[in-house]
Amino acid sequence: DAAVGRKIHAQIIASGYGGDRFVANAVVQIYVAHGEIDQAKLEFDRIPEKNLVSWNAMIHAYTQSRRLDRAKAALDRMPWCNVISWTTMMVAYSQNFQLAEAEAMFFSMPERSLISWNAMFVAYAQHGHLAKAKAIFDATPEKTDIASWNALIVMYAANGHGPEAEEFFRELNLEGVTPDDITFTGILVAATHTGSVRRGVEKFQMMVSDFGIWPSCEHFGVMLDTLGRSGEVAGAEELLRGMPFEPDLVACKSVLGACAVYRDVECAERVGEAAMALFPEDSATYVVLSNVFA
Repeated sequence: DAAVGRKIHAQIIASGYGGDRFVANAVVQIYVAHGEIDQAKLEFDRIPEKNLVSWNAMIHAYTQSRRLDRAKAALDRMPWCNVISWTTMMVAYSQNFQLAEAEAMFFSMPERSLISWNAMFVAYAQHGHLAKAKAIFDATPEKTDIASWNALIVMYAANGHGPEAEEFFRELNLEGVTPDDITFTGILVAATHTGSVRRGVEKFQMMVSDFGIWPSCEHFGVMLDTLGRSGEVAGAEELLRGMPFEPDLVACKSVLGACAVYRDVECAERVGEAAMALFPEDSATYVVLSNVFA
């Protein structure tokens, strides 16, 4: 904790190493790690000859505490920068949804890292700029980061472009990138929006059989939604009852909602009874049931 950091700093001073630049940089980083930004700045100011490590540590400190104006001021004062300096600032803009600033920083960078490419892609994706995000993704020198593939798949799936999301999934596998649980959430959502139960079931089974990924509650929820939207009420109920863990309220409501749409009274009775037993204080369940029996 912070007390340990201060104790280490005191021991450094007592041992006579306080004036060593390498040690001074380490002290700054210790305070940054413990969130003591003002103390880190004080120690930074005491370094007589600051190097890239010193400046980058301070920029990182400001971005971590969301003082982006101070981080940018420090960047502008640096005698020279490197790709770490620019990337730290650019990623901070992206993470704080400052698209214009992230964009300006990215396109002014004389050198870009894979992290900066991914950050720019994510910034566009967060703001729904599909074409720009795809252009950045296509221009990225290395496409080995699963997070970028996931963002691309989820972005297109969420915006109703299921076929494109499925094509990206195929490309991902051709590139030799291993999908993870988030990848499959996105591709299952894509199946939901295209109304393809068959493709959804295929991907759901593929998770376990091909990649050893056991479906989470979220994966089951998406599949229940897919089945329910397609009128496969019996299949949705069967999947709900076959879940390897207790279903949450969202899952139960998903099936009940399908029962209401397709007027499946018997299924609604069974699922409603189970939902009321699990969540007796949830009034919305009773409302959905009343709509089914109305």
